[in-house]
Order: sequence, then structure tokens, then C-alpha cells
Amino acid sequence: MIEIDDIDKDLLDKHHFYLHMGYYRAQESRKEAREAGRKSRRWIHLSRVILERVTGRDLTYPADIADHINGDTHDNRRENLRVTTSSENARNRHRANKNNKLGYRGICFNGSSYVAQYCNEVIGYFKTLDEAVIAFKNASH
Repeated sequence: MIEIDDIDKDLLDKHHFYLHMGYYRAQESRKEAREAGRKSRRWIHLSRVILERVTGRDLTYPADIADHINGDTHDNRRENLRVTTSSENARNRHRANKNNKLGYRGICFNGSSYVAQYCNEVIGYFKTLDEAVIAFKNASH
């Protein structure tokens, strides 16, 4: 279910937003594309449109990324959105990547020990996964 502020509800009437890969998006109308001088229609992401309203300017990709502060991409309330860079957005990740075999962010196994890393810096090498997890949590807080 989309969470959105009342002031932005008109967007839901103007476009048909649907969930695609965890984010709400819609395709602009042919009329909107023509008026903007484009030959083809573009995809509109709900979070970006709301942030453009808040900031009063167009967000430029890839420099400006719409970040959901609490990590919930269904929560598009203004208080939960902010403009960040790609690297800031990656640091804000709340869970490990899908291909992460250990299930913990910032930890890998190098064959003989667990390596904890934070902000591209090695925290240390550990004999157990639990030690590496504790070190990562201490470094990230």
C-alpha cells in the first residue's frame, strides 16, 4: 500500500502508479512527452516527483537519487524522502544484497577469516562471523 501525504494525492489521480521492482512508477502521457519536446514517453517514479515538488527543481539522474530514509520504498511521505548521491544511498542500505551468502552487510569470508568493512575501510579480520558482525555494528554506529 502506498503511503503518501495528502498534498501529493493528486499525483495518484493524474497517473496510474504501479509497483515495479519495489518502487512505484508510471509512464507519462503522450501529451506530456510532446509538451516537453520528447519523442518518447518516460517513466515517472513517485518518490522523484514528490522530491521535485519539495525542492522546487528537477532532479538530475544520476547525480540526484531519491532516498527513502526508513528503507521502505512504499512509504513516499515527504518526511521519509531526501535527495542523496548514489554513494550516500548505498550507505543507507538496511539489508544485505540478495547475492550475499553470509546474510550480513559489510562482511565477507576470505577463505581463512571473516573480514568486516565499513565505508570502504577494513575494520578487521575475525575468526568467527559473530565477532565480525559485532565489529561492523560498532563501527557503523
